[in-house]
Amino acid sequence: MDLQRLKYFLAVAEELHFGRAAERARITPSPLSKQIRLLERELGGDLFIRDYHEVRLTPLGAAMVGPVRDILERVSTLPALAAQFREHSELRISATMHVPSNFLDTFAAVVSDLGLSSAEVAIEQSSMALSEKLIAGDVDLALIHLPAPRDGLGTFEWTRYPTAMAVRADDPLATRSSVSLSDLRNRAVVFSHASVHPLIAEQRRLSLERAGVVNLVELQDMGGSEIATHVWSRRLVALTSDVPESIQGRVFSGPDFAIVPLSDHDFEMSVGIAWPITRAEIPSLKTAVTALRRALPEI
Repeated sequence: MDLQRLKYFLAVAEELHFGRAAERARITPSPLSKQIRLLERELGGDLFIRDYHEVRLTPLGAAMVGPVRDILERVSTLPALAAQFREHSELRISATMHVPSNFLDTFAAVVSDLGLSSAEVAIEQSSMALSEKLIAGDVDLALIHLPAPRDGLGTFEWTRYPTAMAVRADDPLATRSSVSLSDLRNRAVVFSHASVHPLIAEQRRLSLERAGVVNLVELQDMGGSEIATHVWSRRLVALTSDVPESIQGRVFSGPDFAIVPLSDHDFEMSVGIAWPITRAEIPSLKTAVTALRRALPEI
């Protein structure tokens, strides 16, 4: 059915005058009348009663007004929808650098295999910084530590990883099969979680204080090699990801350091995908979230 004829019909139905309807539709009355006749033939019935001084709707015409108006209103939204889709068809995808490096590699590979973005995954500092960018609309989808540090984000968990203690190889704790927080009561412990995730940092600070670990050494915005240097030179204890395949794990591997698992399970870290709730129904973003749920492997 021709949409233009439906527009002509609605113009006549609202004006009840072929001359005014033609002027509104920017067409002359004769072609307008012809298009209405073609529409009537297509529908199999008259839409208007045409008297010399009056135009009235037939019962069929009156019944057609509401559905035709609804159809045309829906069609009018299509250009905006298409523009919205084009705007977000290339998703801006990021990840926090504080996730173990092998997780980052896997995430970037899955994003590439699924064709979700033509650009590389951007590596950002912290989950908080990424959450702010998601809310601001500067990033569409991100790999962060959970729970999300900002409201207004949709999330799903991908995987978890445990926390371990890293010390010098000649440290008395280095030979232990595992340690608890209470074992660190008299030690200086590196605390760098505020840059990773403020909510997790606060939870961990409280857990350490409850266990009597109060000598916290703040080392913010440092990489693994820099932290390892402090651990070695100052005989500190560092809490690190217990993921040997990651760069952080490799920094503390070898003869100079020892990594000992932490027995406190509430120190596990959760990693997942986050996106802005306000844009959750954008087709490309909705498709990406669904695809990642299915494609991200278990680790």
